[in-house]
Amino acid sequence: MSISDSYQQALDDYAIEVGLALVNSWLRARSPGTGNTNLPCRLINVEDPQNPFLVKTNSGMQAVYVALSYCWGRRPQTMTLKDTILRHSNRLPVEVMSKTCRDAILATHLLGYKYLWIDALCIIQDDANDRDSEIARMGDIYRYAVLTICAEGSPNAHTGLFPDTPTDPREVYPCQMTMSVETADMSITRQLTIAGSRNGEDYLRKRGWTLQEEVLTSRALVIGQGVTSWRCASATARDTDPVLKPLPLDPYSEDDDGDSVESPRSRGHTLDVARMRKWLYGFPGTRQLMGSQGVDAGHPAFAAWYALIEGYSDRELTKVTDTLLGVLGIATVLKDSLNTHYAQGLWVADLPRGLMWYVAANDDRQVLLDSAMVEDKEARPRAPAIPSWSWAAVGKVRVRFCELRWVGERNTKILADVMMSPISKEDIKLLAKGQMVKVDLVQSREFTKWRTDRIYGSRAVRGDESAFASVATGGVHPRFPALLVHPKSEETLVGEAALDHAFENQPHDMARNSAGKTEVCCLILQHWEDGDDGDRERWACLILAAVDGETLAYRRLGVGFLNSRSIMGWEMGKNTVSCESITIL
Repeated sequence: MSISDSYQQALDDYAIEVGLALVNSWLRARSPGTGNTNLPCRLINVEDPQNPFLVKTNSGMQAVYVALSYCWGRRPQTMTLKDTILRHSNRLPVEVMSKTCRDAILATHLLGYKYLWIDALCIIQDDANDRDSEIARMGDIYRYAVLTICAEGSPNAHTGLFPDTPTDPREVYPCQMTMSVETADMSITRQLTIAGSRNGEDYLRKRGWTLQEEVLTSRALVIGQGVTSWRCASATARDTDPVLKPLPLDPYSEDDDGDSVESPRSRGHTLDVARMRKWLYGFPGTRQLMGSQGVDAGHPAFAAWYALIEGYSDRELTKVTDTLLGVLGIATVLKDSLNTHYAQGLWVADLPRGLMWYVAANDDRQVLLDSAMVEDKEARPRAPAIPSWSWAAVGKVRVRFCELRWVGERNTKILADVMMSPISKEDIKLLAKGQMVKVDLVQSREFTKWRTDRIYGSRAVRGDESAFASVATGGVHPRFPALLVHPKSEETLVGEAALDHAFENQPHDMARNSAGKTEVCCLILQHWEDGDDGDRERWACLILAAVDGETLAYRRLGVGFLNSRSIMGWEMGKNTVSCESITIL
């Protein structure tokens, strides 16, 4: 069975409506390329859109191809499996294929391209080796595609590339207006064209896998529910305003301080993506910030990574075991661009800052207690354990990086030396040198309620008469707050904790005394001045628990913030132990 004539005619009419000529003009203006040999393992031949088939690429093959970025959804769709790969190499069953994939095949053909890449069809989904191999190359797949078709307005694979939309055309399509201005000296009349930009809901932004597709693609044709738009590394446009608008060469120019070297805060997804692309592809002005020996701690590229991971953590993934794989393509390209090392979601050159992540509030998704126990029956029998110090160890939940809240506001100093010790590719430990202090970790329902009521802005805790106000850290909104108290005085609060798990669900054996307190070790990572006038000092630390049966080996429980006033009264120097080498698993 082939695509019906009426169906093809409908798509042809739509293609004419949005203007294939316009899309091609955008492509020609932005160097479409003549082909490359850095190809995915498989491509779909769409010369005959009614009879597409998979093509196995080889080392000598040169081709230009289009890629598709779309939401799978929960309904089953046609995929390439071990027992269908031979049939799909002869012909893909378009009559039962999901509508979005079917539409993409025809759209690619109408745009004049021969090859298309779709993950569900070009990767053998039940072959772990094939899947992992292609996922590791995802950066190159989207980077070298001549164009990525982004089905932004389609909630799932069965909606189609061109979904029905309730958008009123008057909200998006151009209209002309005549405007006149009269003064005592003159009269001016102008014809103005006004176009809206309403594009409906962006479903791609909800899916975890589409982040790296958006970041890594060289050119994107974005099809929404009201507007078809264009996005590339240097310009944007849309069908209601088709003239290409150049992007600033320096994405940091939108920062308030205008300093392109200063690490930025996260200020919106679009700008976060632009910043990351700057470091991935070496836009003008970036290379002088990268030495041949790699980058140093505090480099703004790391802040761009933290901001991107924060947004990524808010997205959904079908398989929690894919949390790190979902950004592996970005990490691979960035690693080469920065000439530095990456492991388990963090950067070796910036560990004291990168380790300061925490599980954030306003999320009800389940936190993993043990990443090694998660099974992925479709791809592998058991996923390898993720170390406790990686933000991916807690699964696919909202995380935030403290570093983004401090840059430009506080004078921070790194106080610990942290290195990676690769035991094997799947067993990486941290070796740390620095100062450790022992405190008691306490769960307080009163503090939890007080902290939860004040998660909407750091100013809410200032001027508070509560005793808890002295230990609250501005800009940090933990999902699992706890108190840090003096080990010899229950009344002395010395700081607060942002735990990785609920207090009662800590995955590590911790001895609790009769008062419900637990002795923990705090490895001090950073020091900074807090408050409008720098009248408060704080120490940021990793909260660690000793591993039974191991010498100087610890696991992470969360992050903590020690309050200077309480610490000073406690004679911190006498209670701090210098550790030459501890291992964090």
